[in-house]
Amino acid sequence: MNFENLPAVQDKAEFLANAEMLVDESLAWYAQLADSMELHNNAEAAAQFRELERMEKQQLQWIVQQAAGLTLPEIAPWDFAWDIFSEPASSGFSEIDYLSSQAGALTAALHYERHAEKLYRQVAAQTPAADVRQIANQMAGMQQQEINLLEKKLSELPEQAQQSGEDMDPPNMPG
Repeated sequence: MNFENLPAVQDKAEFLANAEMLVDESLAWYAQLADSMELHNNAEAAAQFRELERMEKQQLQWIVQQAAGLTLPEIAPWDFAWDIFSEPASSGFSEIDYLSSQAGALTAALHYERHAEKLYRQVAAQTPAADVRQIANQMAGMQQQEINLLEKKLSELPEQAQQSGEDMDPPNMPG
């Protein structure tokens, strides 16, 4: 995804409204993936997605605190310029399936979180507003902390947690 073509964010309320939508979207994805993994008895991957969901909830709380006293603009879904999930390949989640390993879950999340960090850095670079630049850089810093944590978790995984499961009852396809 090319973030250079994003319209410059003009004020803090606009930034926070977009950031809230982005975090809400990632929160929904992580919750949906965790639910799916639980449904398919993939407890390890489900646990990773639940942890990611928890981290996004914390980020959402932070955004809500920053927005206290502000009136955030309503952004229609079709006007949401920060949608990094609309292109599955760029979101990192196109490779996830019900057999995904913990490493697969972390790798997909890393891909997504790196995109989000780049987006916040680009917003900070493009905005004419100092308060937006400051908060966008803070968000990018939080994303970088998440990236560092995910990279650390990925590097510490045992070998068996890096391998996808085997489907002992694969679907029968008529031949």
